[in-house]
Amino acid sequence: MQFVDSSHIFSPSDLVNHLACEHLTQLNQLVAAGELVRPVDERSETQLIRELGDKHELRYLAALREQGLSVVEISNAKSHIELEARHAETVEAMRSGADVIFQATFFDGRWRGHADFLLRTDAPLTADGLHHYEPYDTKLARNEKVSALVQLADYAHHLESIQGRHPERVHIVLGDDRISSFNTRDLSGFHRR
Repeated sequence: MQFVDSSHIFSPSDLVNHLACEHLTQLNQLVAAGELVRPVDERSETQLIRELGDKHELRYLAALREQGLSVVEISNAKSHIELEARHAETVEAMRSGADVIFQATFFDGRWRGHADFLLRTDAPLTADGLHHYEPYDTKLARNEKVSALVQLADYAHHLESIQGRHPERVHIVLGDDRISSFNTRDLSGFHRR
């Protein structure tokens, strides 16, 4: 949860955190309002997990590039204006037909999301010339977790509003490089709405 340009902005992580602990939501609201400082976890294990997660994500990105796929990278956003711009860049990359969109940004004014990857499908173009995409998220875990499915269901929801239909599947690239795929009809209760 963030307080950006005088409004709250939520992410799938906020929803996952709330499902795990309602008190954490209250603490995150205080942090977003500047009334509490978020504790910093400087333990070496936490840093190691973060670094391994980044390496796993970059390894998958390299594998996609080695396949000769075209990749559009979306940079990070901090402000409301930057989030809107990155969302527009993501939509434009979808229109251009990039094979892969790395760090795709979704923003509807209140909810933000950052899919690790969007991969183009073979579905026909939308009426307004957009290609169809499915979200892929990299996770170090060797098994699927509900929190990852909640995130992916939210990305699928954003994609539906952009491309006019729900993606057929969502995907998790696990820590052992296996890809688990889920039919979005099976995840209908997982997203925020």
